[in-house]
Amino acid sequence: MEEQRRDKELTIQTSEIQQGFPESVHHNRYEPTPYSLLDKLFDRYSLSSSDRLVDFGSGKGG
Repeated sequence: MEEQRRDKELTIQTSEIQQGFPESVHHNRYEPTPYSLLDKLFDRYSLSSSDRLVDFGSGKGG
């Protein structure tokens, strides 16, 4: 339920695994990174205002 709560706070919908278009040779299942892992990442590494993040494979494509 934590994932859904965090999605709601951020007004996004990432918490459900999405499987679609399996017949495509380019199909890769969407699976979001759990917020708990992102929390661990940012507990360990801090970002400055000049830092940038790149979301490779940015999910649902919507």
